[in-house]
Amino acid sequence: MHIDQLTGLRNRRALETDLQKEIARARRYQFPLSVIMINLDKFREVSDSYGHKIGDEVLQKVAEILRRTVREVDCIYRYGDEKFVVLTPHISCVDGITLAERIRKKLERHIFTVRRRGYRLMIKASLGISELDIRDTPATLLIRANRALYRKTSEGNKVVALCSIDSGPMDTKNPCSKNTSDA
Repeated sequence: MHIDQLTGLRNRRALETDLQKEIARARRYQFPLSVIMINLDKFREVSDSYGHKIGDEVLQKVAEILRRTVREVDCIYRYGDEKFVVLTPHISCVDGITLAERIRKKLERHIFTVRRRGYRLMIKASLGISELDIRDTPATLLIRANRALYRKTSEGNKVVALCSIDSGPMDTKNPCSKNTSDA
C-alpha cells in the first residue's frame, strides 16, 4: 500500500488504484460514488510564516481531523502538498455536500496550537465534489472535483462547490442535477 510518510494517509498513487476499483464496483452494483477534494487555502503562507515544521504539524492534524470526520468505509488520500481527497462509496452528491460541509466546518473551527511557541493558527479550506457519472473515468471524476474546488477557491466563500457533468452552470435549485444543455 502506498502511504504518505508525513500524514500516514494513503497517497496519490493509492488513490489512482483505489479509484479504478471503486468505479468498477459502483458501476457493477449501481450505487453512487462521490469524490471530495479539499484544498487548505493559503496554506503556503503558514509554512512561509511559521516554518515547514509547523506546516507539517498542521498537515498531520488535518489528517487526524479528516480521519475522525469521515465514515470508516471512506478513504482519505493526501493528493498534493495541501490537497486531500476523500473517496466516498455509496454517497450521492447531496450526501457528499453534507459530509463536505461537516469537514469544512471542523477544519475551520479547529485552532492549531504549536507547543512551546504559543502560535495559534486557524485555516480555511475549499472543497469540491463530483459524483460518478456513466461517462466518467478516474481522471474525469477528479478533474471535475478539482474544477469545483478551484471555482470555490476563487470565489472565496464558505460554500462547498459541486461540479456538474459538463462543468458548466449548475441548476441553482438543485445543485446535484446533471447539466444536460449539450446543444
